[in-house]
This record gives sequence, structure tokens and C-alpha cells, in this order.
Amino acid sequence: MSDKTVALAAQCPGCLGNSTKLHVIKNSYPIHRCSDCELLFVHPQPSKEELGKLYSASYFSRGDKYAAAWDPKHDPNWLNDQCKVELVKRWCSSGTLLDVGCALGGFLAVAKEHGFEVEGVEIGKYAAEQARTRLHIKVTDSDIYSAELAPESYDVITMWDVIEHLTDPSLAFKKIIRALRPKGYVAFSTGDVSSAWARLTGKRWQLLTPPQHLYFFSQRSMSGLLKRHSFSVKEIHHHGKWVTVAFVLFKAQESFGRTIKPLSTAIRWSGLQNAKININLGDIMTVVAQKS
Repeated sequence: MSDKTVALAAQCPGCLGNSTKLHVIKNSYPIHRCSDCELLFVHPQPSKEELGKLYSASYFSRGDKYAAAWDPKHDPNWLNDQCKVELVKRWCSSGTLLDVGCALGGFLAVAKEHGFEVEGVEIGKYAAEQARTRLHIKVTDSDIYSAELAPESYDVITMWDVIEHLTDPSLAFKKIIRALRPKGYVAFSTGDVSSAWARLTGKRWQLLTPPQHLYFFSQRSMSGLLKRHSFSVKEIHHHGKWVTVAFVLFKAQESFGRTIKPLSTAIRWSGLQNAKININLGDIMTVVAQKS
């Protein structure tokens, strides 16, 4: 990135304000901060071609995150998906559910078991095909912007760890509110840049990973964006996540580099890399909002 590129003016895509300035450069990508709504965002964004290369089959093997996906009862993601479905059912006990960025379809499979009529949208062609063929679930390989969503056709739309990947979250919410039935719900999770852990780790925060992540929300910036799009926030809480020890080490290595290598070696020798643990650093917020 040249100094000229870094200095480009950036209007906040969250509140549309102009009180923004360069916050940090990570992985050669400038990240700006809005002093009005606290949103952090990559500007300028990667090219469409660059983003298109991200979500190949190799992306879904990063850190063995989905390694156990075909054996659900031994997959930590299965435990997480059970918790997500229970959250959704507190607000909507049944109906049609669309999962945006559904990856390999694990959450949709669990939601289907709980009685929801499910569909998915997934930009990664590999992941979408795996979900269709292995789980027999309707999944469209598309981004949210191009997906053909019939107006007022879903009771719930979910996005788990997805909104930070989107090039235009504001436009995504426009699509979502149009596709939701009256009083329908959107439920999603994303990092909380205003959390104590994110502030403490700063540039090394494990979720500050452009070009995969392009937006970094606080509760304030997220609530403001939802309000702009006629959503009423019902709850925001910070949940834990089940992961394998191997995945924790993978994320730690992304943030702290080779300093983690001795610990990684010790864990491999101990045979604990596949052990499941629940971690809650207070830096991931889960949001439920209702169409007003």
C-alpha cells in the first residue's frame, strides 16, 4: 500500500459520517475508525478478484475448524450450533430459516432437526456443494447481494461470524429486512471491537484479520446500523465458543507468530490437540433483532 492509498478519505459506511481517521495497518490493509459510531473498517477494500480467491476449499481447512464436520457428535461446531438454535428458538420456535454464509451447512442441519424449514446461501462454491450433497439441504452458491430472496419469505435469517466478511453490511441488511416476514428476526454473531480483550490485544486481536474480515463492530456501531435499517435490538450478549485445542493454537499463531511454537509442540506431544474446550474472551457478541 502506498502512502497515497493509505491517506484516501473514508466516509464511515456505518453511520455515513466523515469523522474517520486511519486507525492501524494490518496485513498491509489500512483500517479506519469512525469517532462518531466506533466502527472500524478496511479502506480501501480488496479487489473483487482478491476476495473471490479467499473462500476456496483450502479456506475451510484453516486450523482444522471444520475437520470433524462429518461426524457431528464429535465436532465442537455441533455444540455451538445447538446453542445457536436454542437462542433462535427463544424468539421464534419454528418456521422458515435462511442461514447466510452457511459454510458446510452444519447449523442448518441442526436447525432442521429442531423443526425449521431451512435454506442456505454460501459464497464458497466448494462449501455450498458439500452442504447440498452431504446434508441434502437447499444451498445457493451466491453472495447475499446477488441471491434471489423472495420478499417476506423467511421467519428468521441468521449470519454466524459472517457480517465482518461482507463488503457492504448496510446493503446486506436492506436485503434481509425485505426478505423477512413482518416481525421476523435476524440473529447473528460478530466480533466486538470495544471489548476489553480486543482493546488489550490491539493490533494482535485474533479477529483483526483483513482481508477475510473487513468490518469490526462495537455494540454501539452495530445497534446504530440496525436502527437505521428499521430493526429493533432484542438482545446482545457475549457467548463462549467450543473449539479444539488445535484451533486455539492456530489462532494464537496467527496473532503472535512463532512465539507460540514451543507450546504447539508440547500440545502435539501430549495428544491433547483434539480436546474440546469452551472459551469466552468476551469479544464475540451475539445479536438478535426484530423487523420493526
